[in-house]
Amino acid sequence: MGRGIALASLAMGALLIAAPAAAQPALEGAKSELAGTLSKIEGEFINREAIDMNAADLEPRINALQAQIEDLNRRYDDLNAYCQGEFEEPEYSRRVAYCDSTGAQLDTLKAQLQPELESVQAQAAEIQRRGAESDAVVDTLKEELTVGLTHLVLACLELPLDQQKQLCQLPPAPGPRTLDMVAEMNAELSGDLLQQ
Repeated sequence: MGRGIALASLAMGALLIAAPAAAQPALEGAKSELAGTLSKIEGEFINREAIDMNAADLEPRINALQAQIEDLNRRYDDLNAYCQGEFEEPEYSRRVAYCDSTGAQLDTLKAQLQPELESVQAQAAEIQRRGAESDAVVDTLKEELTVGLTHLVLACLELPLDQQKQLCQLPPAPGPRTLDMVAEMNAELSGDLLQQ
């Protein structure tokens, strides 16, 4: 009978030793999943930087165009103010000629600005579309990251406490844009596991 207890104790010890080994594939799978997601996040951060750079490059053109439009509107206002009222001849004829000529010049300037305005508006709309698309991708990647972190925590909970701190870390950040994020998540993960 004493021998049966010893075998049962030995079998339990084998189960405890085997548990971390069984947890290894789940842990490696979770880390691999997280590495893929972090790599996608790094790529999306790079994409977002490109979108922001495009927006920054467009801003001086928008400002210059806005200044030209404001100047043109001011000149139209000045012309309209000058061209109103009742006048005797020859002042009336002189003003009509000036107003027609200057109005035609302003209309030509307006027509010249129109393609530039349409181009800038189209570029701004495209940048805005790309930004919204990037936001949607980041939201999806955050969900993937949450799932991956859940898998990592579940795999870590199968490990003995002394191994959790050593083995239960996110994979290294794939680039400089995700370094701080990975460091913060590792700190939170260590704190969460210690509370278990």
